[in-house]
Amino acid sequence: MNAQDVDYDPDLAQVLEDIANDSRAKLLRVPNSGDIVRMMRPEPVGVAAPGLTAAERHLLEVHREEVVFLLRQKCLGLFFASDAAENRFNRCLTPTTKHDILSKEDWAVRSKIAFDRCPMSDAPIRGLRECLAVPNPSPIQVARILTRITSSSYGPLYEASYLADKNQNQDSITLCKGLIGNTSSFHESFAWQIVGRIHFGSDYARSRDSFERASLASPEQCAPPLYWLIQAVLSGDTRSAERAADSITVDPSHRAVSESAHIARWNISRACTSVPPEALNLARLVSETSETSARTLNVFFKN
Repeated sequence: MNAQDVDYDPDLAQVLEDIANDSRAKLLRVPNSGDIVRMMRPEPVGVAAPGLTAAERHLLEVHREEVVFLLRQKCLGLFFASDAAENRFNRCLTPTTKHDILSKEDWAVRSKIAFDRCPMSDAPIRGLRECLAVPNPSPIQVARILTRITSSSYGPLYEASYLADKNQNQDSITLCKGLIGNTSSFHESFAWQIVGRIHFGSDYARSRDSFERASLASPEQCAPPLYWLIQAVLSGDTRSAERAADSITVDPSHRAVSESAHIARWNISRACTSVPPEALNLARLVSETSETSARTLNVFFKN
Protein backbone atom coordinates (compact mmCIF):
# COMPACT_ATOMS: atom_id res chain seq x y z
CA MET A 1 0.00 0.00 0.00
CA ASN A 2 1.37 3.41 -1.00
CA ALA A 3 0.53 6.59 0.84
CA GLN A 4 -0.87 8.23 -2.26
CA ASP A 5 -3.18 5.26 -2.91
CA VAL A 6 -4.93 5.29 0.45
CA ASP A 7 -8.66 5.96 0.19
CA TYR A 8 -9.78 7.14 3.61
CA ASP A 9 -13.32 6.59 4.79
CA PRO A 10 -15.00 9.99 5.35
CA ASP A 11 -16.07 8.71 8.77
CA LEU A 12 -12.45 8.44 9.94
CA ALA A 13 -11.95 12.17 10.36
CA GLN A 14 -14.95 12.52 12.65
CA VAL A 15 -13.98 9.47 14.71
CA LEU A 16 -10.46 10.81 15.27
CA GLU A 17 -11.83 14.23 16.17
CA ASP A 18 -14.15 12.64 18.73
CA ILE A 19 -11.22 10.73 20.24
CA ALA A 20 -8.98 13.81 20.31
CA ASN A 21 -11.65 15.84 22.09
CA ASP A 22 -12.41 13.21 24.73
CA SER A 23 -10.13 13.39 27.75
CA ARG A 24 -11.09 9.81 28.66
CA ALA A 25 -9.66 8.44 25.39
CA LYS A 26 -6.20 6.88 25.86
CA LEU A 27 -5.84 4.43 22.97
CA LEU A 28 -3.86 6.74 20.66
CA ARG A 29 -2.19 8.86 23.32
CA VAL A 30 1.61 8.86 23.22
CA PRO A 31 2.90 6.92 26.25
CA ASN A 32 5.05 8.62 28.86
CA SER A 33 8.77 8.09 28.44
CA GLY A 34 8.88 5.97 31.58
CA ASP A 35 6.39 3.54 30.06
CA ILE A 36 8.22 3.08 26.79
CA VAL A 37 10.28 -0.08 27.19
CA ARG A 38 8.25 -3.11 28.16
CA MET A 39 9.88 -6.38 27.30
CA MET A 40 6.68 -8.40 27.30
CA ARG A 41 4.94 -7.82 24.00
CA PRO A 42 1.30 -6.93 24.76
CA GLU A 43 -1.66 -8.25 22.84
CA PRO A 44 -3.33 -5.62 20.64
CA VAL A 45 -6.36 -3.98 22.16
CA GLY A 46 -9.64 -5.63 21.13
CA VAL A 47 -12.96 -3.90 20.59
CA ALA A 48 -14.30 -5.43 23.81
CA ALA A 49 -11.40 -4.24 25.97
CA PRO A 50 -12.48 -2.37 29.11
CA GLY A 51 -11.92 1.36 29.36
CA LEU A 52 -12.40 2.21 25.68
CA THR A 53 -14.68 5.03 24.67
CA ALA A 54 -17.40 4.46 22.09
CA ALA A 55 -15.33 6.29 19.47
CA GLU A 56 -12.26 4.16 20.22
CA ARG A 57 -14.29 0.95 19.87
CA HIS A 58 -15.63 2.17 16.54
CA LEU A 59 -12.12 3.04 15.40
CA LEU A 60 -10.82 -0.45 16.18
CA GLU A 61 -13.80 -2.14 14.59
CA VAL A 62 -13.98 -0.10 11.39
CA HIS A 63 -10.78 1.91 10.85
CA ARG A 64 -7.99 -0.08 12.49
CA GLU A 65 -5.99 -0.75 9.31
CA GLU A 66 -6.21 2.85 8.12
CA VAL A 67 -4.81 4.12 11.41
CA VAL A 68 -2.11 1.43 11.45
CA PHE A 69 -0.99 2.60 8.02
CA LEU A 70 -0.92 6.24 9.09
CA LEU A 71 1.09 5.43 12.21
CA ARG A 72 3.59 3.38 10.17
CA GLN A 73 4.08 6.35 7.85
CA LYS A 74 4.58 8.63 10.82
CA CYS A 75 7.14 6.28 12.33
CA LEU A 76 9.10 5.97 9.08
CA GLY A 77 9.07 9.72 8.61
CA LEU A 78 10.61 10.16 12.05
CA PHE A 79 13.21 7.45 11.46
CA PHE A 80 14.45 8.64 8.12
CA ALA A 81 14.57 12.29 9.06
CA SER A 82 17.66 11.49 11.14
CA ASP A 83 21.11 12.33 9.81
CA ALA A 84 22.35 8.77 10.27
CA ALA A 85 19.48 7.09 8.42
CA GLU A 86 21.32 6.57 5.14
CA ASN A 87 24.18 4.87 7.00
CA ARG A 88 21.90 2.44 8.83
CA PHE A 89 19.13 1.26 6.52
CA ASN A 90 19.15 -0.48 3.15
CA ARG A 91 16.85 0.83 0.49
CA CYS A 92 16.87 -2.48 -1.39
CA LEU A 93 14.60 -5.22 -0.04
CA THR A 94 14.86 -7.97 -2.64
CA PRO A 95 16.74 -8.06 -5.95
CA THR A 96 13.65 -6.72 -7.74
CA THR A 97 11.99 -4.56 -5.10
CA LYS A 98 13.28 -1.55 -3.23
CA HIS A 99 12.16 1.44 -1.29
CA ASP A 100 11.81 4.03 -4.03
CA ILE A 101 13.89 6.59 -2.21
CA LEU A 102 16.75 8.72 -3.47
CA SER A 103 17.97 10.21 -0.22
CA LYS A 104 17.13 10.34 3.46
CA GLU A 105 15.36 13.66 2.86
CA ASP A 106 13.30 12.17 0.04
CA TRP A 107 12.44 9.17 2.20
CA ALA A 108 11.24 11.42 5.00
CA VAL A 109 9.17 13.53 2.60
CA ARG A 110 7.54 10.56 0.89
CA SER A 111 6.71 8.82 4.12
CA LYS A 112 4.91 11.99 5.23
CA ILE A 113 2.63 12.01 2.17
CA ALA A 114 -0.09 10.18 4.06
CA PHE A 115 0.06 12.83 6.76
CA ASP A 116 0.31 15.93 4.61
CA ARG A 117 -1.52 15.07 1.39
CA CYS A 118 -4.48 12.93 2.26
CA PRO A 119 -6.28 12.31 -1.08
CA MET A 120 -9.64 13.28 0.39
CA SER A 121 -8.83 15.91 2.98
CA ASP A 122 -6.38 16.56 5.75
CA ALA A 123 -9.01 16.06 8.43
CA PRO A 124 -7.93 12.49 9.38
CA ILE A 125 -4.33 13.64 9.56
CA ARG A 126 -5.10 16.58 11.82
CA GLY A 127 -7.31 14.35 13.94
CA LEU A 128 -4.58 11.78 14.42
CA ARG A 129 -2.04 14.44 15.31
CA GLU A 130 -4.41 15.79 17.93
CA CYS A 131 -4.96 12.28 19.30
CA LEU A 132 -1.22 11.78 19.78
CA ALA A 133 -1.31 14.92 21.94
CA VAL A 134 2.46 15.43 21.55
CA PRO A 135 3.82 17.88 18.96
CA ASN A 136 7.06 16.01 18.28
CA PRO A 137 6.76 12.33 19.25
CA SER A 138 9.75 10.03 18.91
CA PRO A 139 9.67 6.91 16.71
CA ILE A 140 9.54 4.69 19.76
CA GLN A 141 6.48 6.47 21.11
CA VAL A 142 4.59 5.98 17.86
CA ALA A 143 5.81 2.38 17.71
CA ARG A 144 4.26 1.70 21.11
CA ILE A 145 0.89 2.92 19.85
CA LEU A 146 1.23 0.64 16.83
CA THR A 147 1.81 -2.29 19.15
CA ARG A 148 -1.37 -1.42 21.03
CA ILE A 149 -3.61 -1.64 17.99
CA THR A 150 -2.10 -4.26 15.66
CA SER A 151 -0.69 -7.76 16.01
CA SER A 152 1.80 -7.16 13.20
CA SER A 153 5.48 -6.90 14.10
CA TYR A 154 5.98 -3.35 12.85
CA GLY A 155 5.72 -1.75 16.29
CA PRO A 156 8.27 -4.00 18.05
CA LEU A 157 10.64 -3.84 15.05
CA TYR A 158 10.52 -0.04 14.95
CA GLU A 159 11.03 0.07 18.70
CA ALA A 160 13.97 -2.34 18.57
CA SER A 161 15.58 -0.39 15.76
CA TYR A 162 15.20 2.88 17.66
CA LEU A 163 16.69 1.36 20.81
CA ALA A 164 19.64 0.03 18.81
CA ASP A 165 20.25 3.49 17.35
CA LYS A 166 20.29 4.87 20.90
CA ASN A 167 22.76 2.17 22.04
CA GLN A 168 20.18 0.57 24.33
CA ASN A 169 21.36 -2.69 22.89
CA GLN A 170 20.17 -5.24 25.42
CA ASP A 171 16.61 -3.94 25.38
CA SER A 172 16.67 -3.98 21.58
CA ILE A 173 17.97 -7.55 21.46
CA THR A 174 15.34 -8.68 23.95
CA LEU A 175 12.58 -7.27 21.76
CA CYS A 176 14.05 -8.88 18.64
CA LYS A 177 14.39 -12.29 20.24
CA GLY A 178 10.78 -12.04 21.40
CA LEU A 179 9.76 -11.80 17.75
CA ILE A 180 11.87 -14.69 16.49
CA GLY A 181 9.65 -17.71 15.98
CA ASN A 182 6.54 -15.57 16.56
CA THR A 183 6.30 -13.54 13.37
CA SER A 184 6.59 -13.88 9.60
CA SER A 185 9.89 -15.08 8.14
CA PHE A 186 10.30 -11.67 6.48
CA HIS A 187 10.00 -9.84 9.79
CA GLU A 188 12.09 -12.45 11.59
CA SER A 189 14.86 -11.65 9.15
CA PHE A 190 14.59 -7.97 10.05
CA ALA A 191 14.81 -8.84 13.75
CA TRP A 192 18.04 -10.77 13.15
CA GLN A 193 19.37 -7.89 11.06
CA ILE A 194 18.87 -5.48 13.96
CA VAL A 195 20.80 -7.86 16.22
CA GLY A 196 23.52 -8.15 13.59
CA ARG A 197 23.71 -4.38 13.28
CA ILE A 198 24.12 -4.02 17.05
CA HIS A 199 27.22 -6.26 16.92
CA PHE A 200 28.60 -4.80 13.66
CA GLY A 201 31.81 -3.45 15.10
CA SER A 202 31.89 -5.01 18.55
CA ASP A 203 31.59 -8.74 17.90
CA TYR A 204 32.21 -9.92 14.35
CA ALA A 205 31.27 -13.53 15.11
CA ARG A 206 27.90 -12.69 16.69
CA SER A 207 27.14 -10.25 13.91
CA ARG A 208 28.07 -12.91 11.34
CA ASP A 209 25.79 -15.49 12.95
CA SER A 210 22.92 -13.01 13.17
CA PHE A 211 23.15 -12.07 9.51
CA GLU A 212 23.36 -15.74 8.58
CA ARG A 213 20.10 -16.35 10.44
CA ALA A 214 18.58 -13.30 8.75
CA SER A 215 19.58 -14.71 5.36
CA LEU A 216 18.16 -18.14 6.09
CA ALA A 217 14.90 -16.73 7.47
CA SER A 218 14.18 -14.72 4.32
CA PRO A 219 16.37 -15.78 1.38
CA GLU A 220 14.63 -13.33 -0.94
CA GLN A 221 16.13 -10.33 0.86
CA CYS A 222 19.34 -9.19 -0.77
CA ALA A 223 21.20 -7.34 2.01
CA PRO A 224 21.63 -10.02 4.73
CA PRO A 225 23.96 -12.31 2.74
CA LEU A 226 26.15 -9.33 1.87
CA TYR A 227 26.52 -8.39 5.54
CA TRP A 228 27.00 -12.06 6.39
CA LEU A 229 29.87 -12.26 3.89
CA ILE A 230 31.59 -9.18 5.28
CA GLN A 231 31.31 -10.30 8.88
CA ALA A 232 32.41 -13.84 8.06
CA VAL A 233 35.56 -12.44 6.47
CA LEU A 234 36.19 -10.12 9.41
CA SER A 235 35.75 -12.99 11.87
CA GLY A 236 38.11 -15.20 9.86
CA ASP A 237 35.54 -17.94 9.15
CA THR A 238 36.31 -19.30 5.69
CA ARG A 239 33.46 -21.81 5.53
CA SER A 240 30.89 -19.26 6.67
CA ALA A 241 32.21 -16.79 4.09
CA GLU A 242 31.85 -19.38 1.35
CA ARG A 243 28.27 -20.17 2.42
CA ALA A 244 27.47 -16.48 2.46
CA ALA A 245 28.90 -16.05 -1.02
CA ASP A 246 26.71 -18.90 -2.25
CA SER A 247 23.64 -17.22 -0.74
CA ILE A 248 24.06 -13.91 -2.54
CA THR A 249 21.33 -13.40 -5.13
CA VAL A 250 22.27 -10.07 -6.74
CA ASP A 251 24.73 -9.29 -9.50
CA PRO A 252 27.83 -7.12 -8.90
CA SER A 253 26.22 -3.95 -10.28
CA HIS A 254 23.17 -4.13 -8.02
CA ARG A 255 22.77 -1.11 -5.75
CA ALA A 256 22.54 -3.34 -2.67
CA VAL A 257 26.18 -4.39 -3.07
CA SER A 258 27.81 -0.99 -2.69
CA GLU A 259 25.14 0.21 -0.28
CA SER A 260 25.62 -2.72 2.12
CA ALA A 261 29.40 -2.44 1.97
CA HIS A 262 29.27 1.28 2.77
CA ILE A 263 26.80 0.78 5.63
CA ALA A 264 28.94 -1.98 7.14
CA ARG A 265 32.07 0.12 6.88
CA TRP A 266 30.40 3.19 8.40
CA ASN A 267 29.09 1.24 11.38
CA ILE A 268 32.40 -0.48 12.02
CA SER A 269 34.28 2.83 11.75
CA ARG A 270 31.78 4.39 14.15
CA ALA A 271 32.59 1.64 16.66
CA CYS A 272 36.29 2.53 16.28
CA THR A 273 37.04 -1.12 15.53
CA SER A 274 40.07 -2.01 13.44
CA VAL A 275 39.89 -4.52 10.61
CA PRO A 276 42.00 -7.62 11.36
CA PRO A 277 44.97 -7.81 8.95
CA GLU A 278 44.29 -11.48 8.22
CA ALA A 279 40.82 -10.55 6.96
CA LEU A 280 42.43 -9.14 3.81
CA ASN A 281 43.88 -12.54 2.91
CA LEU A 282 40.53 -14.25 3.41
CA ALA A 283 38.83 -11.51 1.38
CA ARG A 284 41.14 -12.22 -1.55
CA LEU A 285 40.37 -15.93 -1.30
CA VAL A 286 36.60 -15.50 -1.08
CA SER A 287 36.60 -12.91 -3.87
CA GLU A 288 37.47 -15.71 -6.25
CA THR A 289 34.13 -17.43 -5.60
CA SER A 290 31.96 -14.89 -7.43
CA GLU A 291 32.03 -11.44 -8.98
CA THR A 292 29.47 -10.14 -6.51
CA SER A 293 31.56 -11.31 -3.55
CA ALA A 294 34.60 -9.63 -5.07
CA ARG A 295 32.71 -6.39 -5.64
CA THR A 296 31.24 -6.35 -2.11
CA LEU A 297 34.58 -6.91 -0.41
CA ASN A 298 36.39 -4.54 -2.73
CA VAL A 299 34.03 -1.68 -1.87
CA PHE A 300 34.17 -2.51 1.83
CA PHE A 301 37.95 -2.65 2.13
CA LYS A 302 38.65 0.34 -0.10
CA ASN A 303 36.55 2.79 1.93
